[in-house]
Amino acid sequence: MVVWRRRGDLVEGSDGAVGTTSGTKPSASPSMLTVSQAAFRVGHDPATIRRWIRTGRLRAECVGTRHVIEERDLSQAVHSDMLPLPPGWDRMANGEPMPDIVAFLRGSHARR
Repeated sequence: MVVWRRRGDLVEGSDGAVGTTSGTKPSASPSMLTVSQAAFRVGHDPATIRRWIRTGRLRAECVGTRHVIEERDLSQAVHSDMLPLPPGWDRMANGEPMPDIVAFLRGSHARR
């Protein structure tokens, strides 16, 4: 399959580094992700990632007309929507710790 790209599009190299099709490297480290890569990693739609950037929930750097996101910032933004459990909800009726159902659902969604 042939993939056509415009000059200057962000691409990921075989070493995982982000660069552009013109051969120049943006001021991003190899731990930077594009919006679509970040969306794939966390199992969300790219529009959700862009909304997080717009609202300030997720930090991103502009490289040309594209946003690149540090993996560290992405992991913080994903886990920031979790509210603490109300008192007494951290344990089940038998005394065992409450399982992290949200993490389980996110993991099963990411494997699809």
